[in-house]
Amino acid sequence: ANITNNQIQTNPSAPSRALVSDSNGYLQTSTTTAAEIGYVNGVTSSIQAQLNGIASKNFLPQGEFRYNPNTILNFITLTGVNTDTWLALGVSIIQTSAARYTVTMSTDVPTIAAAGKNIARSIKLDLTTADASIAAGDHSSLRLCTGGPNAIYLNNTAMTLSFWIKTTITGTYCVSFRNPGDQGATNGSAYIAEYTVSSANTWEYKTITVTTPASYPSAIGVEPNPGLVVAFAFCCGSTNQATAGSWQSSGISNASILATSNQVNALSSAANDIFFADIRLQPGVVDKATISPLASEIANLCYYWVQGGQVKTAGAQT
Repeated sequence: ANITNNQIQTNPSAPSRALVSDSNGYLQTSTTTAAEIGYVNGVTSSIQAQLNGIASKNFLPQGEFRYNPNTILNFITLTGVNTDTWLALGVSIIQTSAARYTVTMSTDVPTIAAAGKNIARSIKLDLTTADASIAAGDHSSLRLCTGGPNAIYLNNTAMTLSFWIKTTITGTYCVSFRNPGDQGATNGSAYIAEYTVSSANTWEYKTITVTTPASYPSAIGVEPNPGLVVAFAFCCGSTNQATAGSWQSSGISNASILATSNQVNALSSAANDIFFADIRLQPGVVDKATISPLASEIANLCYYWVQGGQVKTAGAQT
């Protein structure tokens, strides 16, 4: 180090660096730059704790199905569910299929031994009217949305969807990750992933990791944009089929790019029941997810009950 005019010059070849002491207590130039030090200016609490909070956050808290049964955040029994039906907060069935469901909350859940935690409830879709012949334009899916502001945290990063499923019909199923784009525009995008149900009427755990696009349309974080929508397909005609494994952005509509041609027709028999439990969407690569607090997550979604969603029964609205 050089001392000139009461100023210490440590390493002229590496200016604007932080100073640290070595094992002997002597000052050394750090690899950390002054600009990087500036990034923590104004921080008032543990950065790691904040990062851990984001990493463990479930961006689809409604998919945990563990709300207070005395509030509107709880599912109610809906019979004759058919076209574009809001089931509860941030959860809907969107379809053109002739199939009909009775939708209820259920205590049929994965065991603690299997899940590693207590999962209180699941959602049950009891198929009451089958659709054995899927036309080109037919589709049906269960959809959950993150809410616009939450989608920003999933921009240009890996995210993991995890869930439990139990259904009568085995085979290849599809789930699509959908960015609806700006209001009135066709600049959305969608990504299809396939997964396999191997055993009938048996709870199976699935994880799917996807990297989101480098940027979303400008309005994704602005109300009333629903943010990122996750759609679990039950059937899909050829009109709305596409390949799996990449983001596609050719004028995404409510139905387009929903599943691959491998999608099984889960609506082929009225004897079929479809259960989902502990649906989670989290940043990064996640194995078995843990239970997260709900208060702030519920607040982020409430908009979609008050203004963006309707609870419908067959032919009526409540």
